[in-house]
Amino acid sequence: MLQQSYADSLMRATNFEFRYRFFIFVGIFLVGFEARLGHSRLITAQFLAILTGHPTRELIQLFISIGALIIAVAAALRTWATAYLKANVVHDMTLHSDRVVADGPYRYVRNPLYLGCILLVVGIGVLARFPNWILLIAVTILFYLRLILREEDALTQSQPESYGTYKRAVPRLFPAVTPRLPSAGKTARWLQASIAESCFWVFALGQFYFALTFDYHTFFIITGAALVIYAVAHLINSVRQKRQRRSHH
Repeated sequence: MLQQSYADSLMRATNFEFRYRFFIFVGIFLVGFEARLGHSRLITAQFLAILTGHPTRELIQLFISIGALIIAVAAALRTWATAYLKANVVHDMTLHSDRVVADGPYRYVRNPLYLGCILLVVGIGVLARFPNWILLIAVTILFYLRLILREEDALTQSQPESYGTYKRAVPRLFPAVTPRLPSAGKTARWLQASIAESCFWVFALGQFYFALTFDYHTFFIITGAALVIYAVAHLINSVRQKRQRRSHH
């Protein structure tokens, strides 16, 4: 038990990792695309098309479109989750362990927001070199597992009974087919959530556009702008949260 506890403590994310999780994720994303791994210059979509034995332009476009569809699923999942958790909590740099949300997608999976980020990497990674794609997925999963362990530890300490029940009922990252808990009747805030997660929808649209046109220049402008807007919104929310906390003291 002591060895297991020590291993878990090593795997848990630090305060720094949780506080700056968005920027670390962006860093993983950028390094994963820019790293020179292996000798192949083929993007994953091309590599997969070659594996079929018929590497046509249309097949490459199909794989890129499938990646865009996965990103759209990630955007929908994150929007659904944010609608119930609230955007200011999702993008807050501070760990919230004062309550357990058990509504919306949280009835199927405990970490729908992190699952959405992993799906984003899977989808957009088809535009990276194949070895980079594999590394991106592996590092992203490891990073989010570290964050999950940290959150689980905080929730277990603050709400041992309620979170323990929730943890036993709902899977961590692989969603259940049917809801594991009854609805708590919480009202979803769809407009707020759609605005907060608009970056993911832009990623999906940008990749669909690229699948049709192979226009790298416009694609990078679209995705770059989405990242900048998301980062600015994240910082603005963080500043607002700090001011609210100061006003309460």
